[in-house]
Amino acid sequence: MMNIQPIHNDADLDRAFAHLEELWAADAGTPEADELEALSLFIKKYEDDHYPVGSSHSA
Repeated sequence: MMNIQPIHNDADLDRAFAHLEELWAADAGTPEADELEALSLFIKKYEDDHYPVGSSHSA
């Protein structure tokens, strides 16, 4: 069963990363692999919205 929740703040993001680490070695085609993929998308969306690369400063 998937246990994915939206990421609303940095504390949620920290929890999402911790759960991502638990799922990291999931075998392809398993529910855990599906959860890993979905969680990765939630993390990417949150980071893109809150920490955009090159938004106001350049390296």
